[in-house]
Amino acid sequence: MTITIEAVYEQGVLRLLQPIPLAEGTRVEVTVISTETKAKDKTPREILAQIAAMPLEVSNDKFSGRDHDIKLGRFFVNSQIKTGVSRTAPVGL
Repeated sequence: MTITIEAVYEQGVLRLLQPIPLAEGTRVEVTVISTETKAKDKTPREILAQIAAMPLEVSNDKFSGRDHDIKLGRFFVNSQIKTGVSRTAPVGL
């Protein structure tokens, strides 16, 4: 049987927040996943600074963002030619 249940760690003991259907003395295996955020988690500002510091592209990329933009641009042009309608976004994306 597998059950997911919340518990609180108090005075060295995990206290379940609701009862479970187990006989007294039943041995179980426990995996602990903390739901509280850690004080050492990064702030949004730190995360954005880390993203901003990343390189945009490297020269040996097989498919670059520029390639993506060229292919997307061709899609826009082709859809405008076929339908005669100018769109700001492709249909279905």
